[in-house]
Amino acid sequence: FFKPMGMDSAVLETDPAGVFIGSSFGWATARDWGRFGMLYLADGIWNGERLLPEGWVNFTSTPTVTSKGWYGAQFWLGPKERPPQEDPNRVKRCDDIFPSRKNPDRSWLHRAFPEGAFAASGFEEQQVIIFPKANSVVVRLGQTKEVVVNNRFFWNKTDFYSKVLNSLL
Repeated sequence: FFKPMGMDSAVLETDPAGVFIGSSFGWATARDWGRFGMLYLADGIWNGERLLPEGWVNFTSTPTVTSKGWYGAQFWLGPKERPPQEDPNRVKRCDDIFPSRKNPDRSWLHRAFPEGAFAASGFEEQQVIIFPKANSVVVRLGQTKEVVVNNRFFWNKTDFYSKVLNSLL
């Protein structure tokens, strides 16, 4: 999959059964993660060759019905023009099965990301952000968590991503 894009540094680790983990344990240089983002920006086409199935990028950047508008297929989402219609009973069933999804505050995504932006998010705030309206990809390979001391942010991810992405418009 990575060869046609020249992503020579990319390594995806598997679990003991040989299944790709998918949610984590993907390694690559910033330049190669940029290529990955450019593939999604180009709707799955690289140098005129379709590498991802037609419709896949739209599928991944569309909120799933129980994600409360925050999550597509392996991608975190900025705001959409029309929020998804969710079945409250289905959302409650998912919350009951996965109680940890009730508490995380993902609202920063909609404050930080302009409409239509979506991101593959990794450990310690590593991000590949695809921003179609600006025809841009932003890669961040930092290991900085939000830190607040005496009500002062030393690094504020909402502010950081908002400024970077809005500067591209």
